[in-house]
Amino acid sequence: MAKNVLEALPRTILGSRASRRLRREEKVPAVLYGLNRDNIPLFVGEKALKEVLRSGSKIINLHWDNQEVVSLIKDLQYDAMGREILHADFVRIARDKLIELKVPLELRGTPKGVEEGGVLEQTLREVLVECLPAAIPDKISVDVSGLTLETALTLKDISLPTGVKIAHENLDIAVAIVRKPVEEVAKPVSEEEIEKEPEVITRKPKEEEVEDT
Repeated sequence: MAKNVLEALPRTILGSRASRRLRREEKVPAVLYGLNRDNIPLFVGEKALKEVLRSGSKIINLHWDNQEVVSLIKDLQYDAMGREILHADFVRIARDKLIELKVPLELRGTPKGVEEGGVLEQTLREVLVECLPAAIPDKISVDVSGLTLETALTLKDISLPTGVKIAHENLDIAVAIVRKPVEEVAKPVSEEEIEKEPEVITRKPKEEEVEDT
C-alpha cells in the first residue's frame, strides 16, 4: 500500500463557531486519539484529504510539528448533501500491532450463471479484515466466474493476500450470488374489471341519426 502523508495543524481554538470558520476556509476539523495517549485536536485541508481518500487508502501518516503519526481514518462526517466533509476522526495505530478495518470488495469475471441468463447480485460490498498496517490491501478482488445459477460465493471462499485474514465471525456470509431472472406474470383480469371497461364506439353515426340543431 502506498504511503499517504497528510499535513495537519493543531487546533488551538475549539467550538462550533471555530469549526464553521475552518470549513469556510476549506479546512476540516479533526481529532487524533488512541494508543492510550491524549486526544489532539487538529485540522487538515479538505482538498488534500479528499485526494487521499480517492487513493482508496484508509491509512494516513499525519504530519505536523516535525512529527509523523501513522493513523487510521476511523470516521468521516459529511453534510446533508454528502459533499463537504464536516469532521474527521483519526486513530493512532502501531506498525507492529494487528488492526481490524473494512476493505472494499471487488468482483471479477463473468459468472457461468450469467451466461445462462442469470443475474449476479453482490450481497457484500466491504469485508472486515485483520492484518498489520503494512499489509492492508486497497481492495480485495474475488473471482466469480465459476458461479452457476442459484449458487453463492461466501467469505470462506475468498483468497486473501499474505498476512491478511477475515475478521468476520461467520464465514458463511454470502458475498455474491447468481439468481434466476424473475419472470413477470400477467395479472389475470377479473369479470368485474371486464364489466367496468367502457364501451368503445367504432362506427360513425349516420347522417339521419344526427339531430338537427
